[in-house]
Amino acid sequence: MTADKLKVTLGNHKWSLLVGMLMVVMTVFGYKLARFTDAGDALTVAAQEKTIAVLVKENNELTTRANQLDIALQLAKQEKEIFSNALKKAQNEQDALLEKVAFYERVMAPEKSQDGFVIEGVEVQPLPDSNLYELHLVVLQQRQNKSVLNGKLMVRVRGIQNGEQREIGIGDADFIDEPLAYRFKYFQAITAVFTLPDTFTPHSIDFDTTVFQYKTRKGDYSKTVLWDEAFNSSLSNDLVSTK
Repeated sequence: MTADKLKVTLGNHKWSLLVGMLMVVMTVFGYKLARFTDAGDALTVAAQEKTIAVLVKENNELTTRANQLDIALQLAKQEKEIFSNALKKAQNEQDALLEKVAFYERVMAPEKSQDGFVIEGVEVQPLPDSNLYELHLVVLQQRQNKSVLNGKLMVRVRGIQNGEQREIGIGDADFIDEPLAYRFKYFQAITAVFTLPDTFTPHSIDFDTTVFQYKTRKGDYSKTVLWDEAFNSSLSNDLVSTK
């Protein structure tokens, strides 16, 4: 049945009433649909807000944890550095003690090393005055049956001056005036002060001596020590002693 036939059958009044009812029903349905849609949107927004809140909380917790781990890492690095420095200091002290033990073993227990006259502990220390140095060394004998040894130690420094090789030795200007005399049964410490020219770059120190037992000649002895080894050895010992 068409709308025109329905209009004729119901009449104009009833048709208008039917149309009005249909409009009311559609309005109510639309309102309900809108409310349902609004309710769904509200639930969606609430769920999103709850999710955002959870994510923000997790992010804050992760940020706090990352900061804690970063602080722990920095503390671990500091502890590692402290431990490394302490270990290095202990190693330096141990090396110095081992060197002393080896020295006294050579003096008191010569059977552990070869017999003969030796020079040990050569050190060169810079003094406050420009180009002024202090030489330290120890002469000792490594024979089981010790007797008094004596002699004179010749010292010379080899290096470069003005592009040429040069040697500075006993009797040269501002160097050691005379040979270093020694007389000992077990060992003897020797010290000497000398000056080197401004333009002189030292490379090594040479030692030579003729060893006597009383007045009997026992033999000749020579030793060469690199300047850097003698110079750095004195600096290392100073560092160990000040720690």
